[in-house]
Amino acid sequence: MACGTVRAAPSGPLQPIREGFGADGPYEVRVDTVPCRFILHRTVYVFRPAVEDTTFPVVFFFPGFGAWHPANYEPLLRHLASRGFCVIFPSYLMVQFPMQGRTFKLIYAGALAAAHAHAAHIDTTRIGFAGHSFAASALPGFAYRLITRRGWGRNGAFMFLMAPFYLFSCPPHVLAHYPPQMKLIVQLYEDDDCNDHRMGKDLFEAIAIPPENKAYMVLRSDTCPATGYVLKTNHSTPCGPGDPEGVEDGLDYYGVYRPLDALAQYAFTGDSLAGVIALGDGDSVQTYVGTWGNGEPVRPSIVSGQAPLLRPSSQFYFHWKHPWNLRRRWCRVKLDDPWEK
Repeated sequence: MACGTVRAAPSGPLQPIREGFGADGPYEVRVDTVPCRFILHRTVYVFRPAVEDTTFPVVFFFPGFGAWHPANYEPLLRHLASRGFCVIFPSYLMVQFPMQGRTFKLIYAGALAAAHAHAAHIDTTRIGFAGHSFAASALPGFAYRLITRRGWGRNGAFMFLMAPFYLFSCPPHVLAHYPPQMKLIVQLYEDDDCNDHRMGKDLFEAIAIPPENKAYMVLRSDTCPATGYVLKTNHSTPCGPGDPEGVEDGLDYYGVYRPLDALAQYAFTGDSLAGVIALGDGDSVQTYVGTWGNGEPVRPSIVSGQAPLLRPSSQFYFHWKHPWNLRRRWCRVKLDDPWEK
């Protein structure tokens, strides 16, 4: 079915990017639904270019807990589809928590069922994985299986993880032998008080992707000096107006869409400018998050290979030492946490 939802007007003084990375693409977007018995009568949604005789790279987008409907991320999903991606979004109901293994297996099954149903529209040699919060923690294991067991992603693969939860189904031997061709951004949010940044730090440091193929990025909050408009980097940063706490504003255009677009372009084509924007050395091109109307730059993001920690673990609801975190006992994050010294 064609999607008739109209995107909300942008919020704040930073307007959408008009060209290049971060700008919407040329394709009209179509939304199909795939009924799936695997995920408790929920539906898998497929956002894709409204073109029938061409295949496009596939992106699996796994949403956060409580944000199972695509309306929560619709601007981002539409943005990706407009740029020529077939985006598979498996909605889900929580089956059990915190022992979420069954839930994730159902999400996996729904995602693959949709990929099978849309086999005529997707190119599995080019594959991306994007996710937020709870379900983002399941993407590294899912990606590993598709790449190593099915041979997907031969012509490029990327992973964009936003504020990930406790890592699931990705044991140490998987992290230690991760496909090195994967391009990765772990993105965290300065004022997120939900998921401890140490989860993202742990994953970034433990996964055996070469340093030149991965980046650790922290988006920061800022206030417009002329209008007082606040760019707030909370846990709902990647969500759109369909989410109770989401907006679509400059953080989306410059902080999420731009590096995500560049990461995909670099993974699939090796484009050098895309590589600098997505996986550079933390220079101004990579950390740029737009300019206020008076010409003053928005606070740049923090990008570092050292994965800095900005706050103590105790300030997060799902903190590093929580008993649900199975990696807390032995991984090296606790050894270089400045708040533990």
